[in-house]
Amino acid sequence: MLRTILDKPALRPFFYEGKALPAAPDELRWQVLTVGEMLGDVLEVGLYHTREIQATGAYEDWFDYASFVMRQSPALNHLVREHPGWYPKLVPLLAGDEDVEPERAEAR
Repeated sequence: MLRTILDKPALRPFFYEGKALPAAPDELRWQVLTVGEMLGDVLEVGLYHTREIQATGAYEDWFDYASFVMRQSPALNHLVREHPGWYPKLVPLLAGDEDVEPERAEAR
């Protein structure tokens, strides 16, 4: 997934630097949304599996990374709001819930 951002560095600010999702329905917007779906899928699966398989000991790390990306990415927030059923583990991390702790996020 990160290889896509490496190959297209202009996409990085949309996920790690708070750059707004392009409004115009052009190629850049579709690229940002597509990479956003990919990143959302990775974060969702990471949160789910590390929570279910506690022996990994990685849930806190995944939670911290997912929280960071959700704070930094208006594009990913847009996708999670548009499709909460696709990303139920990310819904509690939508912008505005920055202080959510892992246990509270899982309880929601």
